[in-house]
Amino acid sequence: MTGKIKDLKFYFQGKSYSKILKSLIPSLAVCFSISTQASVGEIFTFDTLIYRVLTESGSSGTVCVCDYAETPVALEIPAVVANNERKYLVTEIDENALSYYQALESVTIGGNVTTIGENAFLGCSNLQTLMIGKNVESIGDSAFSGCSSLESVTIPDKVAVLGNNVFAFCDSLKTVTLGRSVQAIGEGAFACSGLETITADTKNAAYYTLDGVLLSKDCKTLVQYPAGNTRTVYTLPVTVTVVEKGAFANSSYLEEVILPAALTTIKDKAFYGCDNLKSITVDDGNNYYLSREGVLFDKKQERLIQYPTGSERSSYVIPDSVTEIAQGAFSKCFYLEDIILGRGLASLESGIFDGCRNLKTITIPTGIRDISADAFVECSRLENIIVDPANPFYSSEDGVLFDKDQTVLIQYPAGNKRDSYVFPSSVRSIGGNAFAGCVWLTDITLDDSLEAIADDAFYGCGALEAFHVSPANPNYSSRDGVLLNKAQTTLLQYPVGNTGSGYTIPDSIISIGANAFRGSFDLESVIFGKNVKSIGSAAFRECVNLRNIIFNNGLESIGAEAFQTCENLRTITIPANVSTIGNYAFAWCKRLTSVYYTGNVPQADSSMYSNTPSTLVSYYSPAYTASWQAVIDVYHSWQGRLTECSDAPAQIAELSYTYSDGILTLTFTGILQESADTRNWTDVTGARDTLKVDTSKGNIKFYRVVD
Repeated sequence: MTGKIKDLKFYFQGKSYSKILKSLIPSLAVCFSISTQASVGEIFTFDTLIYRVLTESGSSGTVCVCDYAETPVALEIPAVVANNERKYLVTEIDENALSYYQALESVTIGGNVTTIGENAFLGCSNLQTLMIGKNVESIGDSAFSGCSSLESVTIPDKVAVLGNNVFAFCDSLKTVTLGRSVQAIGEGAFACSGLETITADTKNAAYYTLDGVLLSKDCKTLVQYPAGNTRTVYTLPVTVTVVEKGAFANSSYLEEVILPAALTTIKDKAFYGCDNLKSITVDDGNNYYLSREGVLFDKKQERLIQYPTGSERSSYVIPDSVTEIAQGAFSKCFYLEDIILGRGLASLESGIFDGCRNLKTITIPTGIRDISADAFVECSRLENIIVDPANPFYSSEDGVLFDKDQTVLIQYPAGNKRDSYVFPSSVRSIGGNAFAGCVWLTDITLDDSLEAIADDAFYGCGALEAFHVSPANPNYSSRDGVLLNKAQTTLLQYPVGNTGSGYTIPDSIISIGANAFRGSFDLESVIFGKNVKSIGSAAFRECVNLRNIIFNNGLESIGAEAFQTCENLRTITIPANVSTIGNYAFAWCKRLTSVYYTGNVPQADSSMYSNTPSTLVSYYSPAYTASWQAVIDVYHSWQGRLTECSDAPAQIAELSYTYSDGILTLTFTGILQESADTRNWTDVTGARDTLKVDTSKGNIKFYRVVD
């Protein structure tokens, strides 16, 4: 960067603050002056944390913690901080303030904090010790979710509200102690697979503990069974009338649950993920529920509420009396291989057989008239779908599910071992998730009659190498095995089983469809053709080896989740014409360190950089300083430090060499990698710009650079 900067603003990890440069950068002696007049909303740093002013009154006020400036292993959030001769009480921890602070191992929350915001410590996976301040009154949704090293928690006496999922996925958490004032506990608050016991203060007016199980004070509602409790059989207290949503979820030790006569209400997914549950027994005196062969029904046997996930039966016939299957009733039933649906059923809801990974055959009777697009999601071994010929709405051929006249292909069974498939000439459209997870198919041939394909139709076809389209098809075409529209202006689907490491998008392409490259494991580099204007949602999501993206200058929009979980992306240059970037576009790009913006501020929000490194730096061109300063002042939403940079780096990694007297000298930009066989590549650590290799010692390898 050259020249003189009058007003240099930084934006650090989602929060802005200003510094005025008083000398030139080349002097290396940079002096800053900071305004002494604070105001509500102002950001300042004290010790290791960043704060935002909430209120002011004379020489005092209140602030919230909104981010971290340093990353100590042990963190103490103070009761009082000082700034510009004012003292501020620290009363809140802001939403997302310390989320994904991976270095954090212990935290003590100061005595003036009353509110812990949503996601405040989300994903602090190394946090082991938590001391919550005595004046905390509420803890927001997912505040400590994913703190997977936390082993015990004590909720202080002033806490009245625990949000949804507040300690969800804290799978090392063994004990929770609730203070006397807790009155409301959100859904999934203690969804922790290792939780052994929950203890409520004896003076708590809302909750009561019996044998480590959390109940309402009157013992009529079972709120939470600790999923890590090692009992194999549990009998509910005779007083219980209600079982809350997810109350027994993921209780992996339970093999049998015995329900009392008083029970009147079982909420959704009460027994979800109880992998070893073999039987549910209902007291004969119950007027609302019954069990048959360990399966839970309502009293009239019209609603199937829960099939025991751990039942070792390989086949099951749903009774004809059943007209409804509850959400999650068959989820993750790993032993089931064959299901025959009862004649009383009219519909199959979304995810009804979610995760039944050994299910091979399902038989659909005459009465089914509505099947959700993702009814069979994650049924990875499903080989055959059989439809009763008398069904007026659906049909099947070679195990594939169609509508009655076979104009819509609804579901190709993911476990079918065919390596190729030719569509019937009657098919006009392909439904959502129709081929999802089909890992055996290597090529697909589309007939000339096909008119419509859903965006996610081929998601997860990991072996698919090529699409073939009839030249007579008026709507679609293929080029080098890639599925395009007829005019070849929209790239619809890249075959994710293609083993090539690089791909250049043709110049004819104007738009890239949703999910087009999603999950392309081998793809490392993509060069955009000169006419691409838009990238669809999730277009490159989960391309985990993608390292180098070279956008064309005419690109205008990047869709939601477009590059989410591209774990090896390190540097991105955003063209000047990009005006919108969708939610979570670069989220979970865990090696992303720099983003260069060559134009004005695009329309975007904080989720764009969710769960990226705290070292991420975003650069903008001096030509657009006014635009960027305006967004800094208005929003607190960009991850990483934001600073000015006169020139974005070249987007193409380069490698050159010289050789003299047995010494190979490599000069490079980008990331240098080495390999002994050109298949397995590793980064060369410690090398920057140049590397000297003494070939006289037999140290001969292949080298390449990636961006």
